[in-house]
Amino acid sequence: MLSPSERALSDQVNQVLSVSDFTLNLKQVLEGHFAEVWIRGEVSNCRQQSSGHVYFTLKDENAQISAVLFKGHALRYANLVKEGQRIVVFGNVSVYAPKGNYQVLVRFVASDGMGKLQLEFNRLKEQLGREGLFDPERKKPLPLLPKKIALVTSPTGAAIHDFISILKRRKWAGTVIVFPSKVQGEGAKEELVTQIQRADGMAVDVIVVCRGGGSLEDLWPFNEAVVVRAIAACSTPVISAVGHEIDFTLADFAADFRAETPSAAAERITSDRIAVLERIDGTKHFLAKEAKHRLAVWKSHLLRLQAGLSPATLKRTFENAILHHDDLTRAFALALQRHLDQKRTHYTHVQHRFAQTHPEHALSQSRNRVQQVEHRLHNLSFAHTLQRGFALIRDPHGHPLARKALFGEKLIVEMADGTTAVRMDSGLND
Repeated sequence: MLSPSERALSDQVNQVLSVSDFTLNLKQVLEGHFAEVWIRGEVSNCRQQSSGHVYFTLKDENAQISAVLFKGHALRYANLVKEGQRIVVFGNVSVYAPKGNYQVLVRFVASDGMGKLQLEFNRLKEQLGREGLFDPERKKPLPLLPKKIALVTSPTGAAIHDFISILKRRKWAGTVIVFPSKVQGEGAKEELVTQIQRADGMAVDVIVVCRGGGSLEDLWPFNEAVVVRAIAACSTPVISAVGHEIDFTLADFAADFRAETPSAAAERITSDRIAVLERIDGTKHFLAKEAKHRLAVWKSHLLRLQAGLSPATLKRTFENAILHHDDLTRAFALALQRHLDQKRTHYTHVQHRFAQTHPEHALSQSRNRVQQVEHRLHNLSFAHTLQRGFALIRDPHGHPLARKALFGEKLIVEMADGTTAVRMDSGLND
């Protein structure tokens, strides 16, 4: 039987972990507890691999830790991660089990000296910007003449008073629905998200998210990622009016329009209405002036017509009309006669051209040419030549004789009235 000390030793032996198990447990603890961590230190042993990843050591007087900046982030922070540079990084701790070491996977880098909130502001701005929440093409146009406004703000702050005062001063006629929310402190971001989503679900023309000025800490709920995403997700146009002119929040970048102050937001909403009213007044003035001018013109025209209705004027007008009618009649007759003469001349010319091209005329010309050819052929024919007193001498074979006849050669002589046989008994001497 084991003694108490031996049993304790046995229990400890049974709890011995393998290297893999211990490293896995350590990895789970570190990565779970330090999923997001800010670390300040000096860069050393900085080297960039061919893959584009940057490996370096972050150190201070008493300790150091390995850090990795992967290619996508390394390009963005190349000017900050340099040997000897003091920086602040944001990332998560990772344990590399094969070598049993741990390192920080860096996602954001800033120069040392910034406050923690400013560092977080810059990190969130970069992260949300990469998500496309600040892209200009996402911006929705504001309505020209909004009739119903959703106001997400504190019901007790100065912002709501300033906003409504401007609307009243500008004689804006419409409805303002207040969605009360905390604008700073614990629970503010949750209430802002809830009220923004409620307002977007209402049939309003525009949503105004506003509060008065304050420090970066006071305005921080409007930098929270959940609030920025809620604004970006709205289907209703959103105006952000947080703080004073010099204050900027991430809500400003996600909203469709950024107003410097709540008062400026009210002025922007009513500016189009004032412009429309000014155009209406200008149009009314123009129409009144134009109507007055038209009436004067028509009055003058009616007076001239009235003067033209006297008996003497009517008689003179009638006589002028008769003279004008006679002139038109004569001019028409002359024009008609000229037209008929032109048509007659054209007809005669066409008739002559038609006669020249008539088939009978062409046939007659062809017949005359054939007769002429026949006459020429007759005059050149063999029979006509014999009738003129000529004779054709042939050899005994009937072939025309084209040479000198031989002595004693029998020949055939062909004349117009017949043929006769002869023999060459004598001839002329050569």
